Amino acid sequence: MIFTKLTKYDITFFFILVTIVGLVWSKFLISQGIIWLSVISVFSWDSKRKFPIHLNPQFLFVFSHLRHFIPELSMIGLILIAFLGGIGSTDIAYWMEKVRIRLPFLAFPLIMLILPKMNKKHFYLLLLIFSSILTFTALGAVINFLFHYDLMIQMIGKGQSIPVPLHHIRFSLLLSYSIFANFYLCKHLRKEQRFWSNYALVLGIIAIICLHILSVRSGLAVFYVLSILYLFRAIFIKKKYLLGFGLIILLTSLPFVFYQFNSSFNTKMNYSKWDLGQFMENNGQNYSDSERLTSILVGIDIYKDHPLFGIGTGDVNNEVKRIYKEKYPAYEYAKLPHNQLVVTLASNGIVGLILFLGIYFFPIFYRKGYKDFLVTALSITVFLSFLVESTFETSQGVTMYAFLFSFIFITHSKILAEPII
Repeated sequence: MIFTKLTKYDITFFFILVTIVGLVWSKFLISQGIIWLSVISVFSWDSKRKFPIHLNPQFLFVFSHLRHFIPELSMIGLILIAFLGGIGSTDIAYWMEKVRIRLPFLAFPLIMLILPKMNKKHFYLLLLIFSSILTFTALGAVINFLFHYDLMIQMIGKGQSIPVPLHHIRFSLLLSYSIFANFYLCKHLRKEQRFWSNYALVLGIIAIICLHILSVRSGLAVFYVLSILYLFRAIFIKKKYLLGFGLIILLTSLPFVFYQFNSSFNTKMNYSKWDLGQFMENNGQNYSDSERLTSILVGIDIYKDHPLFGIGTGDVNNEVKRIYKEKYPAYEYAKLPHNQLVVTLASNGIVGLILFLGIYFFPIFYRKGYKDFLVTALSITVFLSFLVESTFETSQGVTMYAFLFSFIFITHSKILAEPII
């Protein structure tokens, strides 16, 4: 009886929740969320009709009015770059694999446009659940670190990371983003839901501590960059000088405090210095940072040989292997550049990179979309990840961005668009 009372809105809420949990904990849950959200978006049902299952009228409406949804659908251009950039490639299988990986750029914007829109209360609830999952998962990882302290410190000293369910870089990026989502919720729930406002504030503080103990530099970089942007806006736009002064003290003292009293943070920073030294001495094979820097140099070499349109989406992998074999024979594995911008340059040239950046930033500049804090913070978070990994060359990276941006941009920007502070 309970299930017969469920509405399409209820089912949509449930599978968005399933996808959110899957982003951190399970690829299976992500796939289930995508599948069922797709089914819900395309089809409707009515038990009173002779054929109860039929095409969703909203699905037909969106497809007949695509020109009205250009900002929401702009990320589809990211899959087109990979597709068009592979025409003429000799390695068709690799080209098609890269196109397949980017299919969420096509699926999620359409799905979110067609699904029933979340109201403000349920949107905030989903965002709070998202932040809670990340914070408590990070807290669990920190507790595990403390229980196996000596072993973990040895791992960090060798360039490894504290174990988390997700890839450590993407987990730290999501955790960093969740900090600002928590502070956003703290502000917007303050009047009507003071308990949950305080809960979000506590989550944010715990997440900051966990982020520094986990000591993943990508997540830390996102945290400090977003904090500095928040600081500049508070001082120069909102004229909140007391808040700005407090943020200056906090941001300058946090790295010092954690370096002095947090051995994981201290060990990670010292390892980074040592690893960079190995790279400078041409002795960086089998060391994480050196391998990343070498992969970027390989990508730049490819770009120099094919500056305008790149070598092609399908051929970039074989070219990377060739250069590694010729110039870096001591390296055991040939890796794509650990930098999405360099991968794009090597694959699609300067033309492809300009198109890539234009498409990526279009939604936040169209009609001053940058005033929406959640959307802008997510765009900056993922963009900073481009500098240290090839985010959109993996299915996890693509799915993370495509889902979160589609959900937050399409849902939240319609609910509330306001300045960052």
